[in-house]
Amino acid sequence: RNTGTHNKPMQHAKHNKQTMPKVLLLFVVGVMCSCAPVFCGAKAAQSSQHEGYIGLDTNNNLVVDPPPDGRVLVDGVDCAADVAELRASVAALLNKTAALEAEAVALHATTANLSDAVDTLRRDNVALAASERATRDWVCRQDFAPVQLHALTGHTNWVYAMVAQGNRLYSGSHDTTVRVWDIVLEPPVSLHSLAHPDQIKSLAVDGDRLYSGCADGSILVWNVTQTAAAPALLATLNGFNGSVWAVAAAKGRLYAGTLDSNAIGRWDTTKNPPVSLSNLEGHEERVVALAVHQSRLYSGSDDDTIGVWNVELEAPVLLFTLNQHADHVHAFAFAGQRMFTGAAENTVRMWNVSQSPPVSPHTLRGHTGRVWAFAVVNDERLYSGSLDATIREWDLTSEEEQPVIRHTLTGHSGDVFALAVTHNRLYSGSMDNTISVWDLGRC
Repeated sequence: RNTGTHNKPMQHAKHNKQTMPKVLLLFVVGVMCSCAPVFCGAKAAQSSQHEGYIGLDTNNNLVVDPPPDGRVLVDGVDCAADVAELRASVAALLNKTAALEAEAVALHATTANLSDAVDTLRRDNVALAASERATRDWVCRQDFAPVQLHALTGHTNWVYAMVAQGNRLYSGSHDTTVRVWDIVLEPPVSLHSLAHPDQIKSLAVDGDRLYSGCADGSILVWNVTQTAAAPALLATLNGFNGSVWAVAAAKGRLYAGTLDSNAIGRWDTTKNPPVSLSNLEGHEERVVALAVHQSRLYSGSDDDTIGVWNVELEAPVLLFTLNQHADHVHAFAFAGQRMFTGAAENTVRMWNVSQSPPVSPHTLRGHTGRVWAFAVVNDERLYSGSLDATIREWDLTSEEEQPVIRHTLTGHSGDVFALAVTHNRLYSGSMDNTISVWDLGRC
């Protein structure tokens, strides 16, 4: 804040700048008059009425007051020639000062122009960014279909489960292996093949742990990294006799559903090896789908219901049982406050999970086979894989009352069992033993 008090130092500095050249001139006079001391002007002032005077008047202007005979005396020595030379130097210095002042004014104007140009450029950049966002939004709303880039081979039986994390894709197959793919490379390359005792039915990843559920009832625990090193087997969890059709892991807990039990198995994964906890009872038939979202565990069962569990408690509690589906529930996906469930009745249901209990206002139809897998991109697109060998792309940003199908992807020759998405790529695993890689474009 500018005040009179704050301006005084600036005024003082300005005064110093004005007087400094004149003080220097006096110093020069003293030097040029070699026979006089540096402060000859002051000494001359003492005898100015007899010998003439060189010094500063009350306005700090240089004054030369010669005696009547035209000499310029300093302590009795005639300095007229020196004074004339000094006056010429002063005139040249004043001219140079004026030129510098003119350059300063021009530089100030140039700086102001540059500042205006920077402000204009900044506004242009903001406008350009807004335009790019608008263009992207427009492109994403248009009818541009995902493009199939590659069909990855390596598995020798159905690709039944997949999960992506960072630069890695993990695929589980009925050929009893889990393959680790480097998906940064184009096309992705299989780095490792992890042997299992039986067919792979389910996969889940949480931090640096990969969990693979097998048809013999075991769950293998692997240490995974983003390096080229092969995952290390840490533990094998037993206790089931039937296929482990579903696994989900989050917040230090592992959940599993199997074909030999209506219960959901639990483990504390903060321990090494994981420690078995009490099962969750509530379904009337086997649990074939699991998902953790926020503080809730969602379970899909062959009893055609969905269980909603509060797993924040030490002893999880079944909060709600949702029974809007007419057949087995096989898949879950989440986009914001919306949950999507896929079932054997060939439909997708959309739920509002912000309500208690969740409500399902819409049923999405389009598939002609069981809906087996989901993947969501940026809460804008839902991809559903089905036993009709297709993948449907649903627009979650549509102004319609419910999501609509934008595209049907038909790159597989067999049922689509698994979907995963990362880095604007969709990966689909199929009964045809391949993994298709789809380019989702800028959306």
